[in-house]
Amino acid sequence: MLGRNRRRLGRLDNKLYGMNIEDISKEELLCSVAYLFLLTQKANTGALDLIYPFMEKLVIRLGLWERMEEVLQKYVKFLEAKNVLLFCNANSDAARVSEAAEYEIDKQIELYQGDLVGGEKNFYRIMLSKGTGMLSQILYHIFFNKREINLERFQNKLPVRFDYMVSNTSKLDFLKKELELSEEEARYLIFRYRKLTIEGFAEVLDSFGYNSLYLYKTVLGITQKQFKQITRSDSKLHQFGFIEDDRSINPVVVDIIENQDLSIYFSDFVKTQDLDEVYPLDSFPVPEKNSAIYKGLLQADTPVSMLLYGAPGSGKTEYAKALIKSAGKKALVFKNESEVMSKDVALSRLNCLLSLNRMDTVLIVDEADSLLSTSRMTMFGPFESSKTKGLVNKMLELSQNKVIWVVNYISQMDESTLRRFTVSHKFEPMSVSMLEKIAEKKLEKLEIENSSKKEIVRLLSKYKVTGSSVENLITTVNSMKDKSEETVLENLEVVLKDNSSLLHGNSKMRTHVKASYDMSVLNTSLSANKIMDMLYNAKKFAEKNPEAGAVRMLFYGLSGTGKTEFARYISESLGKELLLKRASDIFDKYVGGTEQNIASAFEEAAKNDQILLFDEADSFFSDRKNAERNFERTQVNEFLTQLEEFPGIVICATNLRNIMDPAMLRRFHITVDFKALTEEGVKKLLKKFFKSYEFEEKLVRRLCDYGTVTPGDFGRLSDTIKFMDPEEINAEYIIEQLCDIQNEKDADGGSARRIGFCA
Repeated sequence: MLGRNRRRLGRLDNKLYGMNIEDISKEELLCSVAYLFLLTQKANTGALDLIYPFMEKLVIRLGLWERMEEVLQKYVKFLEAKNVLLFCNANSDAARVSEAAEYEIDKQIELYQGDLVGGEKNFYRIMLSKGTGMLSQILYHIFFNKREINLERFQNKLPVRFDYMVSNTSKLDFLKKELELSEEEARYLIFRYRKLTIEGFAEVLDSFGYNSLYLYKTVLGITQKQFKQITRSDSKLHQFGFIEDDRSINPVVVDIIENQDLSIYFSDFVKTQDLDEVYPLDSFPVPEKNSAIYKGLLQADTPVSMLLYGAPGSGKTEYAKALIKSAGKKALVFKNESEVMSKDVALSRLNCLLSLNRMDTVLIVDEADSLLSTSRMTMFGPFESSKTKGLVNKMLELSQNKVIWVVNYISQMDESTLRRFTVSHKFEPMSVSMLEKIAEKKLEKLEIENSSKKEIVRLLSKYKVTGSSVENLITTVNSMKDKSEETVLENLEVVLKDNSSLLHGNSKMRTHVKASYDMSVLNTSLSANKIMDMLYNAKKFAEKNPEAGAVRMLFYGLSGTGKTEFARYISESLGKELLLKRASDIFDKYVGGTEQNIASAFEEAAKNDQILLFDEADSFFSDRKNAERNFERTQVNEFLTQLEEFPGIVICATNLRNIMDPAMLRRFHITVDFKALTEEGVKKLLKKFFKSYEFEEKLVRRLCDYGTVTPGDFGRLSDTIKFMDPEEINAEYIIEQLCDIQNEKDADGGSARRIGFCA
């Protein structure tokens, strides 16, 4: 048994528990002895082969070696005189040995064999003879009693000076003030701090196997109720991350206490934000009245939680900086840029930071989507609260700071979380005019020709880019050795094109009708002219009744029959911009993101008075009866809700009307079937696209017999043959190629094979 314990001690020597005793102040060391003294008055003795080495290091550090030897020798003689000391000599009573515990037998045999000598031998002989209560007497006479040793007159309490030392929490005064810690919280924290920092102390304490409630009541004077309040999961110390799940102290808190500096806790997360280069507040697409309200909130002497949300790259963070500057406040940014900390750690540090009352500073919590995620989709469908919901909501509710939270989406937040924000504002994708203003300001300091600067600004309107893209643009220009206008513009167009492709995939769809467009060739269930008449009437009606100007149209039919191009024609004819949205613009890989994108599309079109066109619309409003997953149903529900509320013209174009949800079909005012071209239509388009050739009637009849020819077929073929040798092309070849296109359709079952979400 003894051999096992000594091996355990060897491991203790090789493992550093806290700082070396040589580096600990004498006062702190005496506090650790005082804890042991209080604990051992009634508790069972811990592991002696851990206690003695720890005590030996303390007496050496405190210069009390001779005092220890004197105390131990006096106790040996005292117990010998009472005939209670085990193994006084080799003739000790064997019967008494056999009745001892296993550990005591091992120790006594070792003592008898002479393996231990001097003070260590005396210590074990005393402890094995008397047990409970004896350690506290030894500690008292060695460390706390400076008078003559009188073993008959032992007082089982600490001298007043040392009792005050144990309960003194002045080392934590700065934390008590900043975090409003109670005296009980401070006492618990200082005890945990000492346990962790004094080498070997934790092992000695843990060897007692004490009940934690007994320990804190005995040593710290903390009641059971107070102990539970201090250490439960929703306590201040736990939610600030100062104590771990096992109630031990966070090692970072040791550094905070050692340096008397709470800012250490936030150094990996919080950075001071320079506001010298921010944009003017009126350059952002936020109404002046809104900005005035937000500015007033930041200037008032009260906490504020402001939520800015919307499309990535829409200027939310830049607006936050401009707003803070206009309010005359300092700015800090909370962001785990290195991403070395978990969400739980980041939340605990943020929770602690927001408890500090600093009215002269505004904190920007950037990219806060993950931190504020308080609801999640379950595998069975409905949303449920995340485990951090309580912590996040409490943090928002009790915050003593002015905070601007920046997120891209709000779908990951529980309704109870959303209610806790003082104000909120949604940002649409950054407009071209805003990008141009940003670019103009950034370009001011560049050493290039003014004509080049103007041309660079013009390039921005050509590509779908974000505010960060402008920063990349500036970096690129600065890196160029040749800053001639031709080189600069050529290189920047490459950068902008690649950046736009990275962020958004292919460039956005064409919004203007082609010059070759001829509405008269369309073969529709409701004539194109009739549709246009209805729309003109609707436009006039809306001018007098703005709230009743909604027109919802469904265009369905084979691919290439002219649905999208007719939508472009409607846009130009009515003098309204066309906002095109395809499935790739709407679907999002994150839960709730697709619904958010659907809502954003409708809101953007309503805000800018645009005609909203959903191309490939069947991809996101298929029949809910066939939906296998809950999110498919929620997407259709979101689309239906937005469709009902949209005040303008919305057009949905699809190749597959039959898979659509019946409730969706009932929502449309105008439903139009786009069919294959009539013979008259085929002839018109042959003449328009291939006017250099004469087509015999039998060739035209051969093509029309397929019954599947569409306007798109002509555009496809004309784009192909323009690269061919003119001598290879004739009327018969053109018809042959158009017939081959029809054969391809037949091979695919009459329409292009569907892939993706609704395949």
